[in-house]
Amino acid sequence: MKFGNIFSYLKLKPKKLNYVKGDLIRDRKDFDIIIHGCNCFCMMGAGIAAQVARVIPEAYEVDKKTEKGDGSKLGGYSAVLVDDVTIINAYTQYHGGANYDYSAIRSAMRKIAEDFDKGQIVGLPKIGAGIAGGDWNVIESIIAEELKDFDVTVVIWEGDKKEIANHQKDF
Repeated sequence: MKFGNIFSYLKLKPKKLNYVKGDLIRDRKDFDIIIHGCNCFCMMGAGIAAQVARVIPEAYEVDKKTEKGDGSKLGGYSAVLVDDVTIINAYTQYHGGANYDYSAIRSAMRKIAEDFDKGQIVGLPKIGAGIAGGDWNVIESIIAEELKDFDVTVVIWEGDKKEIANHQKDF
């Protein structure tokens, strides 16, 4: 292997995500960008999406401006700037419930990486690994690969004792 290939490999190697316990919505001002997953039907009725809709109504309003049920949104996102924090509604599944789409999260994260300045501080939940039913190990790898040029922190809700215990080694 030539040195150039080694350096290319090292440059592209995904970095580890940071983990903290807390409340992503309450602590949103600690980040430049907040990303959460939602479906293509402008519902935001459960999970962290419901919290986002309730606490940051501007994010829900920008979602409702998109066409309800439009499959072309899958793998994309809508965004709004609120109090110097960009809130991103990543369309990571078509319907609500357990039907996670790994290619959609990869596409959404790739688009975000292309559209936003590198080095920004990104906060997100274990996007897609709750109600949507995705495997966090797969999702974590996708996020680390696609957002490798960002400082990414996964915020585990402090009220969820099981999740905190599962990631205790990461704190």
